[in-house]
Amino acid sequence: MLKALAVAGRSTDIEIQRETAACLCNLALSDENKLLIAQSDVLTPLVSLAQSPDIEVSRQACGALANIAEDVEAHPNMVYEQSMHFLVFLMRSRHLDVHREATRAVANLLSSRENHAVFLEEDGLKSLFRIAKSLDAECEYHAALCFRKLR
Repeated sequence: MLKALAVAGRSTDIEIQRETAACLCNLALSDENKLLIAQSDVLTPLVSLAQSPDIEVSRQACGALANIAEDVEAHPNMVYEQSMHFLVFLMRSRHLDVHREATRAVANLLSSRENHAVFLEEDGLKSLFRIAKSLDAECEYHAALCFRKLR
């Protein structure tokens, strides 16, 4: 199934992208799927979907990445795919739903101490300080988690 989703994730059809990102977000809720997704061919298109100009595609893909990042064993695969780079950038999105999920993903990736340097190299603090000023309670919560994990 993940191979089919990897193909679908490369589609240029926006509806297929939305459904693929939503499907991966839901699949990544299951603990037994997180590492499988991270180790599969679907991770590359998922990182690309997170960068979509379509808010729903980007939100769902960032949500999937956040769910996957709950498993620290998936972190090396995610860093290899440069997900931290794109997630730090997406933390600056003008769309609340996107930067909320991107911040949740970063907070989960920061559970691995090895990712702290990557976050800082990507100018993550600039994004984090911006999120910390948010009036959205979820953004504030995930920003606080990031700060706590960075200490």
